[in-house]
Amino acid sequence: MSWLRWIRRIVAITVSLCALVGAVRLIAPATAPTGSTGEPAGVRRQLAFLRAALDDGAGEDAQRLYPEGLLADGLSSIFGALWSVVVLT
Repeated sequence: MSWLRWIRRIVAITVSLCALVGAVRLIAPATAPTGSTGEPAGVRRQLAFLRAALDDGAGEDAQRLYPEGLLADGLSSIFGALWSVVVLT
């Protein structure tokens, strides 16, 4: 029965390491300033993607999925707030 315990332990360690690597990859790029502007890497690319999605009707699509709230206006507000953070940094 000790081999079953070792398999469980190896699986638990592997899952924990994968979760840790995922968390680091998620957080580190967003908090590490790069380049001469001092903004996090990839922020402008992400904002360009969001702008294109909003221009293609992502806000209206979200509104159709969730008609109980003003989600389309909320998406545009979040997009504007993110740009203001980029400009101010």
